[in-house]
Amino acid sequence: RLFRLEYTFWFDLMLPALSSINAPVPLGGSSNHFRREVLEKIGGWDEFNVAEDCDMGMRLNRKGYRVGVLNSTTWEEATSELGNWIGQRSRWMKGYIQTYLVHMREPVRCMREIGVFNFLTFNMIVGFGTMLSLLNPVFWLMFLWHMASGSVFIESLFPGVIGYMGSFSFIFLNFAFIYLMIISALVREDYDLVKYGLLSPISWVLMSVAGWKGLVELIHKPHYWHKTEHGSLKRLPHNPRL
Repeated sequence: RLFRLEYTFWFDLMLPALSSINAPVPLGGSSNHFRREVLEKIGGWDEFNVAEDCDMGMRLNRKGYRVGVLNSTTWEEATSELGNWIGQRSRWMKGYIQTYLVHMREPVRCMREIGVFNFLTFNMIVGFGTMLSLLNPVFWLMFLWHMASGSVFIESLFPGVIGYMGSFSFIFLNFAFIYLMIISALVREDYDLVKYGLLSPISWVLMSVAGWKGLVELIHKPHYWHKTEHGSLKRLPHNPRL
């Protein structure tokens, strides 16, 4: 259910929002449709990038193309086991880091091609979003340590207004993300998912595990493709649509 909720947020809220402002769209791995001549103009896809869909979204934006989101649903089979999920997400996180490093090799050129706003959007979604998954465990532990012990050392790291801003972010921005998850379930009219929005922090913890796994793999096996196991679903949901 958390998998379903995450996909609902990504495909019903995030990608349509990015498309509506003509920002770089990290393409979803399923049901991407391209014109052949466009693929040729952007140089195809990077066979060494394990999140080639994200990279292609950025390539399209840099070449002046716009990505649209179809009013359609493609059914995705959720991963059946935790280890399978971690492997899948670690590949995605590794690919997002690869994409970010590739396009930020010449940041000034990149900004000139897509504009300041889209440049900042790319940094927020692909760069900062990935970094956040890596840093979250550190910030969580530091916050809890300070709350439990009143550590002077932690206070010295976040003096004055910085500490207050950090506490605000920890409490209210996490609440905002949970709120968006709940809204995405309401938009999809999948009301059974609403209550699971409150469990979103579980996914964030696991995503951090996957993020660190992906970062380690980026160093010693950057192009390894963790194959996601499928096949547990024996029949399609009712009323499938292309």
